Amino acid sequence: SYIVVFDVFRAVQIANGTWDIGVYPSLYTGTEGLADIPKSIWMLRIGGRLNLTGYSPYFTVQTIPYQGQNYPLAGPNWTDPLVQRTLIYRMIVDAMYHMNDTQILRGSPIGIDGNITFVDLISGATVDDMPFSELQPFRIVVDPIYNTATDKVFVAVIMYEVLGVE
Repeated sequence: SYIVVFDVFRAVQIANGTWDIGVYPSLYTGTEGLADIPKSIWMLRIGGRLNLTGYSPYFTVQTIPYQGQNYPLAGPNWTDPLVQRTLIYRMIVDAMYHMNDTQILRGSPIGIDGNITFVDLISGATVDDMPFSELQPFRIVVDPIYNTATDKVFVAVIMYEVLGVE
């Protein structure tokens, strides 16, 4: 059995052989969850963890300055232990720590190797890997959207194999 999740990510090389990777934040328009992005809002709502109009405590909206204006960005609150224990987010974090594993990485090569740290791209906070005992990364298929030597935006389709299921 397999579990699949996917999202858009950004990887920035902060030093030679060291990468910060995080989920690419989206501008907050007030309509999140009414379309298919972010899909995880609806997964949480279907699972009864989030009401139909709220985002807390799983998501945060933070304002960042850009070109003289402030823009709200919405995304999971990656530093909240509740978010870190939620399967979809835990899979996303763990998978990014495997982005340099050539045994499971497929798709267009994007050249991420060396040390990887998962970072909340809104707050700058790091999130430690919490490896699974019952799941293992099987494939990570990447498709670059923007790709330079030190800055990459890409879609990653992440497939985990469920261990010990008969």
